[in-house]
Amino acid sequence: MLIKDQLGNLIAFERSPQRIVSLVPSLSEFLWELGMQNQLKGITKFCIHPKVMYESIEKVGGTKSLDIAKIISFSPDLVLANKEENLKEEVELLASHLPVWVSDISNLVEAFEMMEVVGSITDREKEVKKLVQEINNKKKEHAFDLNWNKPRAAYIIWRKPWMGAGANTFIDKMLHEAGFINCLNYKDRYPLIDIQELKYVNPDVVFLSSEPFPFSDKHIQELDKILGREVCMLVDGEMFSWYGSRMIHAFTYFSELRKSYRKRFIPLL
Repeated sequence: MLIKDQLGNLIAFERSPQRIVSLVPSLSEFLWELGMQNQLKGITKFCIHPKVMYESIEKVGGTKSLDIAKIISFSPDLVLANKEENLKEEVELLASHLPVWVSDISNLVEAFEMMEVVGSITDREKEVKKLVQEINNKKKEHAFDLNWNKPRAAYIIWRKPWMGAGANTFIDKMLHEAGFINCLNYKDRYPLIDIQELKYVNPDVVFLSSEPFPFSDKHIQELDKILGREVCMLVDGEMFSWYGSRMIHAFTYFSELRKSYRKRFIPLL
């Protein structure tokens, strides 16, 4: 069968893949959730969830520093990659030897499309359908009410230089789902942020993500001091950027995040 990936490339499969290498942490977790423990032969060192998978599956380098020879030696009949998380040159090199399916996800529709296509390739359509329904149920259950006045948020992903999440990113769409307006909604997907510019933008809240830079409480204090007001909160980056089965937990997390924001920044009248 011929299956088109999210870049429009056609990949040929003679049968359902039995040896899979995943180069994307969220997709590795997704495959594990689908019950493909026996088929999953290689993951990256950043594929940390679930713990049992990380401890039991062979590592093939980092998402942007792959051990190409090792991956080829596994003779996988499916390699899962991502346009943003993996280097184009490494993906193209792998694709010259192996069937590589590349995802490109910037919103929920594309995330669900990825899940459905991967489910079709791996004969897990029923499992994916159930998973997507569970995610949509959680989304509906934890939706913000119409009286929620969306705060303006700056989502920061890196320090030295400061970088944020801009427009046309999955993070941008998940901020909306969480009930916040992305005030760094620039054309650049991940713009460099000047602190004076951030002061001018004047967000209601600055979210410091747990990944890819591991922000902590000391960075809250640092940035609050620079900005001259207490405005920063730590957030779980996986909830905003991991598509796939991680989304089951995201909407419950967003509900709790709104409560935390309200408690900290909206004084009782």
